[in-house]
This record gives sequence, structure tokens and C-alpha cells, in this order.
Amino acid sequence: AWLQSYLGSLTAARLRASTPTVRALWAECAARLGHEHEPSVRGHALETMSGILLGLGGVPLHSFASDAPELLTGLDEAEGCFDELAPMLRELLAPPSAAAAASPSAALTAIALRRSALRLLMAFALASDGLSANILLEFLLLRLASSWSPPAPGGGLKKKNGKQAGGATFAFAASLELGEAAELEDAARLLALLSQYRRHEAKNECLALLCTPAAARLLAPAITRAFRRAMFP
Repeated sequence: AWLQSYLGSLTAARLRASTPTVRALWAECAARLGHEHEPSVRGHALETMSGILLGLGGVPLHSFASDAPELLTGLDEAEGCFDELAPMLRELLAPPSAAAAASPSAALTAIALRRSALRLLMAFALASDGLSANILLEFLLLRLASSWSPPAPGGGLKKKNGKQAGGATFAFAASLELGEAAELEDAARLLALLSQYRRHEAKNECLALLCTPAAARLLAPAITRAFRRAMFP
């Protein structure tokens, strides 16, 4: 939150003068998203990158299409940097392995990381006032859409004989249920937002994804909860 507020308070000129620092911080965070790093390190890196993007969104840049990639990576290096970033985010968004799904603590950690990754994707989308003029979506988000499957409701700990496997305590089970519900809402918001993306005549993979049965199962409960909150605040 501090980083977002600080960057958002800068003038465009001061932000451009800070380009070396912003690039170095972005690169250091991107280098720590791989599975070889501890979950806490990966989570902090994702949150820092989200702060950078949302901070940029608060600065009136002359041309977001050129200024944003130049600030984050440099225009010449942007394609290569996002080519390296995409598979790491794809891994973070993937469903947990069977071993992780059977472990309460591992399942909670996986949900937390997936939510941080979803928030980063949302930050990419919200970094510019105009969704369809956001060049960062072309660099990354729509590249991920064709291989991303929305999380499935009820996809957490495996159950055995009606009980949570792995000796999960009630607190773990409750935390897991809350985490899964929050993750589903995050994914639903992101999917609905990206389905509005229109740039030239390029195919919007997110719009195609929105029409799948998996997306329908994801969006229905989220829409129902939003409707209930509006009707019964």
C-alpha cells in the first residue's frame, strides 16, 4: 500500500527520473516468482509488483502504451521479460497438486499464492484508465488466458468418508472454505473485467473463456452473493 501511494503521488517527470529504481525492483520481484523460492518470498514479490502497477495507474502518463513498458522493463526488453513472467504466473495460477490438496497448510498456502497472482493480474488490468488501451494486457494477460482454467468451486482439501483428509482441524477447514470463496470471487471479477477488453480486431481469449461451463460455474455463485449483498446490506 505504501509503494502504491508513493508512486501514485509522483509527477510524471519524477516517475520517469525513478525509472532505474522501478525497473530494478520489478526485475528483482519477477526473479523471485519461481517455485524454487519460499511461498512467503513469492507472495511478497507478487504484492510488490501489484503495488508498482497500481501506483503507475495513479500517474497521468503522456502515453501509457509506451511509458508503462519503458518504466517497467524498457521497451526493447518488454517482450522477452513478459515471455519469462508468463509461465511463472501460469504455474502460480495452476490447481494444487494431489499432495498439496491433501495437506491443510499446503492448501491454504496455495490459495494465498493464487489470490496474490490473481490480484497481480487485476493490477495489470487496472493500471490504465482505459482497459482497451492498456498495452500491458497484450503483453501478458491475454497470453495467459488461453491456458488458464478458472478455479473450480469446492476444489480444496480432499474428503474421505465425509471428513476432511489429513487431520485438518475445524479452524483449518473454515479458513480453507473462506479462502476458496474469496479466490473464486477474485477470479470472477478478473474474468468479468477482462471480457470487456477490446483492442483492434484481436480475439479476446477471455471472452471465449467466459462462455465455457467452467466459467459459468465460477460466476454463478459470485453473482448470487453480490446480488444478496446489494438486496440485504
